[in-house]
Amino acid sequence: MANFVLSAESTETSRALFHRARRSLAGGTTSSGRIITTGSYPYPLYIAHGKAAHIWDVDGNEYVDYLNSYGCAVMGHADPRIASAVAEVSAGGTMFGAGTIPEIELAETMRAMIPCADLVRFADSGSEAIQGAIRSARGLTSTRPVRRAGSSRRRSPTRTWPPPAPPWTRRSCCSPVCERQPFGCSGGGRVSYARVGRRAAGAMTSLT
Repeated sequence: MANFVLSAESTETSRALFHRARRSLAGGTTSSGRIITTGSYPYPLYIAHGKAAHIWDVDGNEYVDYLNSYGCAVMGHADPRIASAVAEVSAGGTMFGAGTIPEIELAETMRAMIPCADLVRFADSGSEAIQGAIRSARGLTSTRPVRRAGSSRRRSPTRTWPPPAPPWTRRSCCSPVCERQPFGCSGGGRVSYARVGRRAAGAMTSLT
């Protein structure tokens, strides 16, 4: 992989795609975090394909993917074992609005790997999972307040305490890029828990 300097000239196609995307996508992207992937240039990188730990953008630039799909692509990109398994499952149908044997097998595997997991409930996102945990805690304890540690840029519509700090009271974290995130920095906005005390149904960390 040849070394190169990321520049407006080396990412011209990404810049053009961003201007095109702004006509259809709010803010020109589906995630505010992607707008900062090119550093000081005000548009994200657009990736064409990946293999193992490497990715290539639409301009043909090659990168080592340290972002790793925010931790999801633990096996890297285009792993032949995963591609083969996905193709095999897809041949029998991709999605059903009913129960399937693999979901039971996966839950059993997770219980075997996590001794404290009595039961498993799958969710489409972290926010949905946390909402379910909050509702379960409230149902078990008959208590509504929930203590939250820190702040977050992804808010759950389920009301918690303390409420998110207003934008004008948030403090930025160590990274200067947080100043450019449209929805605020995930490192500031700490609020005291004194008003809740032992009345909380449960505790949770930042929604990330």
